[in-house]
Order: sequence, then C-alpha cells, then structure tokens
Amino acid sequence: HKFVNNDYYLHHIIITMRTIWKKPYHVIIDMSCFNANALMQVPISALHKLLSLLPRGAKKNMVQLVLLNPNPITKVLFAKLSFKKGFKKLIC
Repeated sequence: HKFVNNDYYLHHIIITMRTIWKKPYHVIIDMSCFNANALMQVPISALHKLLSLLPRGAKKNMVQLVLLNPNPITKVLFAKLSFKKGFKKLIC
C-alpha cells in the first residue's frame, strides 16, 4: 500500500478545472475500481475538501455531480454531503 497525497491530486484537479468552470459543467466520477475493502474506498473526505476549495463561481456553475458504480458505503456518505439548493446529485 503506497502513501497517496490527496492534496497533490486535489491541486491537480483544481488547476485542470480552471479552464472549464466559467461555464456550466458536470462532474462524473467513475468509482468502478473501488470496492468495499477499506483500502480501496473512495476518500469522501477528499471529495468534500475539493468541493470546499472550489471558488464560488466554480461551485455556482457545477450543474451536477455523478458517481458511477459507487460501493454501498460511498452511497451513504455521498448522500450526506450537502450542496446548494437545486443541485443534482446522481448515483448510477
């Protein structure tokens, strides 16, 4: 098990997204590689941190956040995350 620096990945995501968040956009996260194993769970805390670090305009323009193939634990945690009124969360 290798150490993963989530802050590095979050920084990379924010830098990459700068070009798209000025217009309405959707975020789709494919979670197929994650399972119920504790070592392979999606770090919901990292997703929450990413959402908290986004500038106001980026949050405003995010139309939908879609999770593809999440495990049962992730479904429960994702449902507890709070978003702006009218925001669409979709679990597929």
